[in-house]
Amino acid sequence: EACVRVCLAANEPKKAEMVLKDEKASHPERADSYVLLASLLVRQDRDEEALAVANDLLEREPENVQAMKMKATIFLRRRDFAQALVMLQQVVKVGPSAETFTSLGETLIGLQRVPEAIDALNKSLSLNPEHSHALMLLADVHRGSEQWLKAAVLYRRAAQLGAPYERCQVEMRECQTKIMQRRQKPRVDEMAARLMLQEYLN
Repeated sequence: EACVRVCLAANEPKKAEMVLKDEKASHPERADSYVLLASLLVRQDRDEEALAVANDLLEREPENVQAMKMKATIFLRRRDFAQALVMLQQVVKVGPSAETFTSLGETLIGLQRVPEAIDALNKSLSLNPEHSHALMLLADVHRGSEQWLKAAVLYRRAAQLGAPYERCQVEMRECQTKIMQRRQKPRVDEMAARLMLQEYLN
């Protein structure tokens, strides 16, 4: 593992890959070699090869959380939400974490299962109240249901904690605009009603 880190630090991913493949072949019982190799392949957008490595590990260790997470990450990236859900439902049973519940929430949003997504994201935030991606996803959900104030507050908090700043700012400004429009609407309706009444009386 130390050798692999040196290779990666020296920007030599091919050498790191060779070392990990040799390690995997000579010591198939070492799960770390599989996980590191799959991670390396994912970073190079070689998803099919990464999936094959993760599957090899799961054949040896059916409840290996890292391998299941790796598969879920790849499925999420492909927007294959159904497959990601299968993996993540297993992961939260074996090794629940804020990161896993966030991924589960993102998957459920993709499947348009909003109430379940909110529940997963709230579980993530109960484990880590400063999880910026969970906050941003929850803001997205509230924006989608036109809960503009909740969404604006969550976008601001997410940006403060490291979520993509520009995206959060754009969404927050949109929410603030919607809030102002909602506040002004009763006045507009009242003015329209007065004009109608005046026309009627005239």
